[in-house]
Amino acid sequence: MKPNCDGCHDFIFSELSEFEGLTVVIVTANDEVESEWEKAPRPIYTSPELFAALDIRSPPFYVLLQPDPSLVVGEGIAFSPTQVASEIAGVIS
Repeated sequence: MKPNCDGCHDFIFSELSEFEGLTVVIVTANDEVESEWEKAPRPIYTSPELFAALDIRSPPFYVLLQPDPSLVVGEGIAFSPTQVASEIAGVIS
């Protein structure tokens, strides 16, 4: 997540019904945006280490992870929940 991000806003404040059955984790690279999202209905984690490990250089970015074995199975720019759900549909079905 990044400050003043319209795409991020939808992921933070929407119900995310498009992702039923998936665990959605929202991560920011720095805590400067925490106050912007302080009324978020879901937790927002701060982890510059995760951004570095996944080589994320330009948020908003999504990464679809397969938990066991741990693999990146999808990734891209996140403009809206509907767009991301559409892009990952083929991978999760």
